[in-house]
Amino acid sequence: MLRKYAIIFMVWTMLVSASLVWNLHQIERSSLNTAIAAARSSLAKDIGFRNWASSHGGVYVPPTEKTPPNPYLGDAERDVITTSGLKLTLMNPAYVIREVQENFNGDLGIKSHLTSLKLFNPKNAADEWEARALKSFEQGAKEALEVSNLDGRAHLRLMQPLAVTSGCLKCHDQQNYQVGDVRGGIGAYVLLQPYTEAQSAHSLELTQSHCAIWLVGLLGLMGVYRSERSYLARRKVDSQHIQNLAYYDTLTKLPNRRLMMDRLQASLLNSTRSQLYGAVLFLDLDHFKTLNDTLGHDVGDLLLLEVAKRIQHCLREVDTVARMGGDEFVILLDELDADPQNASLHVAVVAEKIRKTLTAPYQLDDKEYLGSSSIGVSLYCGSELSVKDVLKHSDMAMYRAKESGRNAVSFFDPSMQRAVQERAALEADLRHALSAQQLHLHYQIQIDNTHRPIGAEALVRWMHPTRGMVSPAAFIPVAEESTLILDIGGWVLDTACQQLAAWSLADDTRHLTLAVNVSAQQFKQADFVDKVTAALRIHKVDPSRLKIELTESVVLNDVTDVIGKMHALKALRVRLSMDDFGTGYSSLSYLKQLPLDQIKIDQSFVRDMTTDHNDAVMVKTIIDLAKNFHLNVIAEGVETEAQLSLLQDLGCMAYQGYLFGRPVAIEQFEMLTASLSTNT
Repeated sequence: MLRKYAIIFMVWTMLVSASLVWNLHQIERSSLNTAIAAARSSLAKDIGFRNWASSHGGVYVPPTEKTPPNPYLGDAERDVITTSGLKLTLMNPAYVIREVQENFNGDLGIKSHLTSLKLFNPKNAADEWEARALKSFEQGAKEALEVSNLDGRAHLRLMQPLAVTSGCLKCHDQQNYQVGDVRGGIGAYVLLQPYTEAQSAHSLELTQSHCAIWLVGLLGLMGVYRSERSYLARRKVDSQHIQNLAYYDTLTKLPNRRLMMDRLQASLLNSTRSQLYGAVLFLDLDHFKTLNDTLGHDVGDLLLLEVAKRIQHCLREVDTVARMGGDEFVILLDELDADPQNASLHVAVVAEKIRKTLTAPYQLDDKEYLGSSSIGVSLYCGSELSVKDVLKHSDMAMYRAKESGRNAVSFFDPSMQRAVQERAALEADLRHALSAQQLHLHYQIQIDNTHRPIGAEALVRWMHPTRGMVSPAAFIPVAEESTLILDIGGWVLDTACQQLAAWSLADDTRHLTLAVNVSAQQFKQADFVDKVTAALRIHKVDPSRLKIELTESVVLNDVTDVIGKMHALKALRVRLSMDDFGTGYSSLSYLKQLPLDQIKIDQSFVRDMTTDHNDAVMVKTIIDLAKNFHLNVIAEGVETEAQLSLLQDLGCMAYQGYLFGRPVAIEQFEMLTASLSTNT
């Protein structure tokens, strides 16, 4: 709407402006035409008098100082004496006209000038413009017109030709004119100042009137705009109110059943195209009827409002939560993952987060209430299932959660349910692993080209009392999806510094560096550098012996923040290594910015480099790149002598892999370093 009125405003402004410009032009033309008319009127009188005077042989007047005998007239009757003895001299028409103009038209701002290319009186010589006009008259022109400055003031100059009559020959016969010849021109020069002043006054009045008209139109347009905007706003409010009644719950303002069904149908169709899994969570509050019966429906409504807020805080903006009625809520998680296992794990995290959030105490008026919920989950991919089927499956899973004791999450698919239960059990066990001292550090040796030990990488291992040795591939992703990775990462950093302190006491190990892997969550902590500083200070460790390994995903998370922290670590003299280099989005631009000490070649390139030419080229490129940036380079996953030999030929500087030693406990590691030190 605003654009429409902006266009109308522009058109209105253009119309008023065009009218003003046109009228100003007309005023200017009218002013000039008035001056031209005055000039022509003056010329008409001058020419009329000249014709009358010449037809009577001229005008005789008494000679005076102002009108002496004309020396240019050779006529025998130039000077005569009347019968009474009065002396008279002949005054030719041109002289008379000039006298009249000087005496009478000067006050009117009009000057007159007679001139010719064949001069009779030198004082009447033509200027440059008059000469051009006279030549144009000889070629048939009837009038010449120009606006120019005379004596520093603007004048309209108008000249018309003078034709020879029989009466003219009395004074001009010596110039060999014939009757009808153009013998010269007569001009009227009008001062334009009075006309331009009148034009300016009129233009000002016209401009003011147009501005007033434009302003009145603008005010009217604004009034119409406000009226229409008010009308549309009322319509929008009414339409929104109708839509809210049709698609939103009146209490919680969440989408209602109808809108949820529409969005779920759209999600099923979108899933068919994208082949990404989605999920529906059917949530029912436990013992809600008891709350309503004991504390009243008003308190029950307060609980529903708080539940709606808590659920929304657990979801992404693209997710949908709807109140289906009573104490039932349905959550739609769209476009999760193409892999059903990953999708189910993601849903499990969200569902568990919602379940835990809803168990926190509620403050309902002046009463504290503890509640819980039962959540059923149904996954879908494509539109093979109908909307009703998906909702039915999640509803069935919800009742299974209630049957299992309430305050639980249940999946419709039994196999997924088992996977979720296994993950939940693994996470629960992992939460106790630190306090139960089930986590240990193993150390994998790193050597140089002389097979001399130069350090190790610290790798966390989990020895579970019943599960046995749990693979890092199994528990590290679980830790990273929760806050456990922060506790584990902090423990690894502290334990590594403690080990470095122990190594510093022996000549064989004080030169060793220890590499520690840091996760994105851990490095993102605002006080990460402070924690590293504290660990180094507490254990009195040489900072240059500690090496922090970062993956490219950590760097790309927030380049500005990462670079700042890396420079802070470098100021402490902590070493920095880029782990798994070449497997992500390796970029020369950020490699140039990062204060790295080392690049680690990923084992995926080392594994097949002796049989795959492309991998060998990749390894050589990484080594050359590291050298060009003056960085140390280490290869991990070295398992054969052939791999080692090729790496040495390519200029690699350090190595890590099963060829030299597996990750082992500290006692075995120190025995290995001792044997290698003895051999070298």
